[in-house]
Order: sequence, then structure tokens, then C-alpha cells
Amino acid sequence: MVQECERTNGRIGLRRHRVLVAIRVVSLSFIALAACLGLQSCSDKDSADVNLKPVSELNLSGTQKEQTAGPVNTVPIRIKVVDMNGKPVANMLPIATKKANAFDVPLAKGELTGDDGAGLVNVPADQYLYVRAWDPIKQIFANNYYDVLPGRAAPIEDLQVTMLLGASLDVDVMSADGAPIVSQPVGMMMSHPVHGPWWPAETQTDSNGRARFGPVPPGKYLITIETRDHKKVELPEQTLMPGQTASLGPVKLQ
Repeated sequence: MVQECERTNGRIGLRRHRVLVAIRVVSLSFIALAACLGLQSCSDKDSADVNLKPVSELNLSGTQKEQTAGPVNTVPIRIKVVDMNGKPVANMLPIATKKANAFDVPLAKGELTGDDGAGLVNVPADQYLYVRAWDPIKQIFANNYYDVLPGRAAPIEDLQVTMLLGASLDVDVMSADGAPIVSQPVGMMMSHPVHGPWWPAETQTDSNGRARFGPVPPGKYLITIETRDHKKVELPEQTLMPGQTASLGPVKLQ
């Protein structure tokens, strides 16, 4: 998510109107796959500053049709959630966050999408936010988000969010002397080359030192692997394809 575009606005037919909320569509960390998916991308917003930790169990369950209108100081944002073939995706949760990364706790949550993929989230009118869709069971991930600038009028068009199947990553975790680190918790931070820390995950090595992380957002990332006793390794950029498992082979932690 395999060609990357940086610091270029992706529009997808949306323009900034004086009487409307200003909106910019931006691909997420998965922009390395933009070429093969026919999507546009790009943003230069500041990245989040986070420590390596497991994915938090965010309270993002949502309920269908749980809200349809917000207070007068919010703006209703309609989204349309589709898969990579353009088919509607149900039971996705529209969210708005203050940071662009894939795990920021939502400031606003909407209703789950219906069979038509349509959903709604009411966002504060006075804040710069990022709107996308979230899968409550974390099996699929949004391939794009929208910058929503402060304003008190709703956009005319539905904002289309494309979801991709999660990827998996296998790693053989070794100590500095080459011995496998067996049956121990191990964490991973996936960092976007432009936006910085993007998605943390945690798992446990098996009896051979093999760790499998996933599902995780597909895309192109720098990878950090770390144990709880702070032994770690930083790996060069890796490409994780939707619905596929990548293998890093053995890595030695220092």
C-alpha cells in the first residue's frame, strides 16, 4: 500500500468550498500500495509520538443507527465504506480522531455502516480532525482517511473510505548470540516512512522463537521488534500485502 507519493494532495473529486467544511482525502500508511489499487494519496501532517506497546482495546464496538444527528456545534459527516473492488462494506464504524495514525483514540464515533456501506459521524465543528472507518474486530483496515478542517457546514458528497484485508508478519526472534527467544511476549511497532509510529502489536513467540503478528494494516513500514526486557532490533522498510503473510526470517535482538 508499490509506489509511494509524498506531500501531494489527493483529491478524488472533492474541492474546498468556502461555504462547506474543507476536506482533503489522504491515504493512510498503506500508500505504498496506491499504484496497484488505483488510489491516490499523501499528506505531510505531523506523526504521533508513541512508545512501543500492544494495540489498546479501544471501545469501538458501536451499534447500528445509534446516532443520526448531533448537537448544533457538530457537523454531520457521511461516509461510504467499500472494499477494494468498490462493493459496500457493512458493520464498519465511522470515527474521527485528532491524529492521523491508525490507533489514536476517537474523539467522535458514529453509527455502524449498513448493507449499503453508508455511515455517519458527527464531528466537532471547531477542530481539525481525521475521518475514516474502523473495523471493530480489526480484521480489515482503512486505506485512506480525510482531513476535515474546522467549519460548520457539512460536505455535499459522501466521503468514500476503502477497506483492505489485514496482513500478517512472521518473525524468528533471536538473541544476539543466535539462540531463539522462546515462549516470551514480543512487541512490534510499525512506523510509516512519512507519518512515523503507526500501529503497535504484541504476540508471543512459540517454542522455536517464531512470532506471528496480525492482522495488521497492510502497507509499507519500518519495523521495530522488541522484547519486554528492552532487547530490540530496527528493520528496514517492509511491504505487507493485503490478505498475505510476509516472513522476515531470523532477526537478532540486541
